[in-house]
Amino acid sequence: MIMSNIHDQSCYFINTTSYVEYVVRSSNDLNYLYDDGTLTFSLSLTLASLSLQDLQTQYLTSISSWCPNKDKAFAFDPSLSNTFYVNHGDTNISLDLQYCGSPIPEQIVYSGTQTGVVVNENEPKLQVNAELSGGTHSGMVVATIQSVQATLNYQIVVNMPPYFISPLSNVRVERGQLLSQPLPPIQDDENDNYTINAKLVSVTTTNTSQTCISLTEAKANTSVIVFDSTHKLLKVNVSNMALPVKWLCDFYYNITLIDSKGATSQTYAFTLSIVLEKLPPYWVKDPPGPVLLHLGENTTVDLPDSRDPNGDTITHINISSPLFAIVPSPFKYTLKPLLKEHLGFAQIIGNLSDGQSPPMFLPFTINVTVINFAPYFDEELKNQSLLVDESLEYQLPSINDYESPVTDPIELSICVFSEQYLTTDCNKALPEFLTFVKEERILQFYGLNEHKGNYIIQINLTDSAGNYSNYSFKLSIQSFSHSSEYQDHASQLLNTGAPEFVTSFPANIIIKEGESEVIKLPEIRDPDDDQFECIVNLGFTDSFVIFKNLALIISPLHQNVADNPYTVTIELKDKNNSLRKRNIYRLDISVAAIQVNATANNSMSQYFIEEVDETISQQVNLTKNEQYIVRLRLLEVTNLGRAKIKVYSKSYILFIFHQTDVSVFKCFFRNKIDWG
Repeated sequence: MIMSNIHDQSCYFINTTSYVEYVVRSSNDLNYLYDDGTLTFSLSLTLASLSLQDLQTQYLTSISSWCPNKDKAFAFDPSLSNTFYVNHGDTNISLDLQYCGSPIPEQIVYSGTQTGVVVNENEPKLQVNAELSGGTHSGMVVATIQSVQATLNYQIVVNMPPYFISPLSNVRVERGQLLSQPLPPIQDDENDNYTINAKLVSVTTTNTSQTCISLTEAKANTSVIVFDSTHKLLKVNVSNMALPVKWLCDFYYNITLIDSKGATSQTYAFTLSIVLEKLPPYWVKDPPGPVLLHLGENTTVDLPDSRDPNGDTITHINISSPLFAIVPSPFKYTLKPLLKEHLGFAQIIGNLSDGQSPPMFLPFTINVTVINFAPYFDEELKNQSLLVDESLEYQLPSINDYESPVTDPIELSICVFSEQYLTTDCNKALPEFLTFVKEERILQFYGLNEHKGNYIIQINLTDSAGNYSNYSFKLSIQSFSHSSEYQDHASQLLNTGAPEFVTSFPANIIIKEGESEVIKLPEIRDPDDDQFECIVNLGFTDSFVIFKNLALIISPLHQNVADNPYTVTIELKDKNNSLRKRNIYRLDISVAAIQVNATANNSMSQYFIEEVDETISQQVNLTKNEQYIVRLRLLEVTNLGRAKIKVYSKSYILFIFHQTDVSVFKCFFRNKIDWG
């Protein structure tokens, strides 16, 4: 468009759709005619030649001085710098690429970018992060419009912040001290000036019973803690011993270094602790006390609560401890003495340390005593009495030991003392009138005329750790007073031997649970044709063995299965009053379990004697239909017409038997016994 007249502002349009530059020139001299107020001149339009220049500038920019007159111009402004100065860290650089006219650039391509520079394709923006190290970094950006390109070579100069050359260590100050602590050396790679910014962020303490100075008050006070940035010093003045306790806390600071260009270092965490004058840890209540435990006992010993007046972390140091002590975790001991060598007195010695340099210690000693109780009988031993030519069986009470099973097995030894007899080798040289069945703890006595007297039977119980206990009871063996007529008759008799079985008798048998077997006693014969008696001692087989009609009826159940055999003794003793002789036969019964598809009968033995006595005195307070079932065990029958019977009953009521059929107790002798 060409303006034709200055006054009327008339315009003339040039019909063109392409970008064309014209040169307007005057074809004649300008003549000013003032008389009629008109100006007349002619113009000539000629097509000018177009040349683009690569200006290598930072921006595609719209410049108001030429853009309205140069439509669609595309060039870089060389007047702007292509070097960007940034501080280390995350930064955005906007190139602000602009254009004059339309269309906009079709493509913006970056090249030569390095680690730490992130570009957005087709956008005039660079993102710089902390991975871009200090120094100068070059790159290039190319903008394209209708196959016409403009190129910009740029540089990014990264300014690094100052930093501490060595680590910044925490500081600990005791009350009563005056501290001037230099900060670590500081380096700035660009040699820029810098400042130190120390910011107090919190004040705390590990002592729950103490209140610290407030954060606001601590910041306002400059007489105790001062950071001297000029001389790079930390100054702490706690020399006054009257310093309030509220200052005895931990002061937490964040320190940053900032150079003159604004580069800021990382945040350095720093702790200043003001504590009491150096003191060792102490027990909150009492120190650890002595420990008493049994052999085989497992005990845990925890050290009592402790504290450090300076708020230091307490550590446990074990110096020495017995072999049976271990330290599973700090401040804890586990004690488990198992061996004989562990008995007696021992000590645990250690320290509690505050971990400082030099450290302060709280020493401790724990006295440990390991004891072992002696084994003992459940009941007191009872005195026993015995007539000459009679037998007696005494089962010792059960044996217990507090430290069992560590001190198992318990050894039992027997010593016999009297005026005329002394056992020198206990349990190995017992007198002939005493037999000890170890498995069942049974003492069997059989006294002859030469054994008459009073004895002390001493029982020694010794555990595997060597501790022992002694028990004793009295045994009296006395003769029976016969009439003079009977004694005269007995003195005329001679005795050449004891009664015996005519045929052999088995020494042991093996029987399975649930089975039954009958062993008949062989014929009995006395060489002097003396009367004799048969005494059958069932022992612990009385629950499954019955002696009836000169036969042993053996019927074991499942509960009778045992590793060791049961023993039944059969004593054949003549009645020669001049000199009595005997033979003892022993039968060992081994009860074996059924191995395959065996079902055990768990019921107890059902063999008993039932007495129903409706004439019992009303003083017993029994109902009319009440019955009592008891089990009777025949212990022995003597030639004097006496029988020993043991009664088993669930009730302690005194039972009176009337006209009992005593034939069930007979052990068929060759000559009938008069039961009276």
